[in-house]
Amino acid sequence: METISEVFGLWLDVDVNIEGHHNEQHHQYFDSFPQAIDFMMSLPIKPTIIVNSGGGLHVYYKFDEVLRLETIEERKEINLIYRLFSEYVNQEANKLGKKIDKSNVLKMMRVPFTYNLKNKDKPKLVTIEYFEDANQLKYEDVKRFLKETIEREQRKIAHGKQQSSYPSDKKADGDLIYERCNWVRHKVDKQHECSYEEWNLLLMLCANLKDGFNKAHEWSRDDARYNATEVTRKYQTLVEQKMKPFLCNKVNGSSLCKSCSLFNQGKSPVRLGYGDKHKR
Repeated sequence: METISEVFGLWLDVDVNIEGHHNEQHHQYFDSFPQAIDFMMSLPIKPTIIVNSGGGLHVYYKFDEVLRLETIEERKEINLIYRLFSEYVNQEANKLGKKIDKSNVLKMMRVPFTYNLKNKDKPKLVTIEYFEDANQLKYEDVKRFLKETIEREQRKIAHGKQQSSYPSDKKADGDLIYERCNWVRHKVDKQHECSYEEWNLLLMLCANLKDGFNKAHEWSRDDARYNATEVTRKYQTLVEQKMKPFLCNKVNGSSLCKSCSLFNQGKSPVRLGYGDKHKR
């Protein structure tokens, strides 16, 4: 990191479910190359080059001029820009139930017209899927875009925290919530019908339960997409981030919620996990 002197742009690594390429299929990888390409092209910042790496896409965003780095502060800033940019794109992918890998300025990418030998029995030619040299970015514009986007997301999070009112001792009982919340019970009983966003809401709830780790797995394992490692990783991330449980207004458009005492009150289902006080 200390020796980087020039950066020509940004790049991202986007995984696609390719049979025999990854150790296991992952429901958050894109289902096909066209789906992944369509997603990348739908974003307001357009790529310059999209490379088919054999197992996914390497997506490049060229700066209009080479960024020269002379100080440690400049190197730290570009590494931060990489992290924020990949986090922004990942946020957008999450809305579709997908994800992309975190990116950094040191990441090695595959060279077009070489072969991907991850599976030596089935070498894959690395090809260029898209190229438009006119799509170039001004570095200052990228920083401004990310600053505005991130601040907007932070305001949304802060607004949600201001509305949230619930005991913070993590003693809520998941079984009580399952018994009293029609939405939670429906999603747990029909895990195979859960979207990624709905599953994420359940895990946000688990991160605030006294037996959250076990509940995270119990409320996930009946789905064919269940991956114990992924559930543990996601749960631990939410706990480390001290993620608050979701508010009922996230889901109270559902007919399942209309008979609940918390309906349209700006509360969270976690309140149903405390004895009789918040009983439905």
